[in-house]
Amino acid sequence: MNKKLKIKISGNNIKSLFYGLSLARINDFYIDFELSKNSLQSDEKIYSISENTKVYLEKLYLWDKLKPKLNSIYSYSYFSTYFKKEILFCFKNNSKQGNKNGNSLWTLKHSDLVEVLFDEIEKEN
Repeated sequence: MNKKLKIKISGNNIKSLFYGLSLARINDFYIDFELSKNSLQSDEKIYSISENTKVYLEKLYLWDKLKPKLNSIYSYSYFSTYFKKEILFCFKNNSKQGNKNGNSLWTLKHSDLVEVLFDEIEKEN
């Protein structure tokens, strides 16, 4: 019997999409969502992506698909009430991570992440 087990995932968050993609890649499951791309895009959030998250996204073969949708952060600052001055962090010369582009942080819109995850699940199914 070569029938795929059909699994219905009802969730309205990114975790459900990552879970669905993981199951879809096993190839023994057919994923059926009770939600649509549009239902997940109603609340526009922004995610920050670090070097560690990038490594995981690369292992999931999602990084290259997300890269065109990312915005790089080369520096950020905050005001320290203790020192009573602005503290600036810059990533341009961060060679420890081996990052050729010089940035260690990115931002990604929620709707862009949802779109890529849905497309990957549809492709696997």
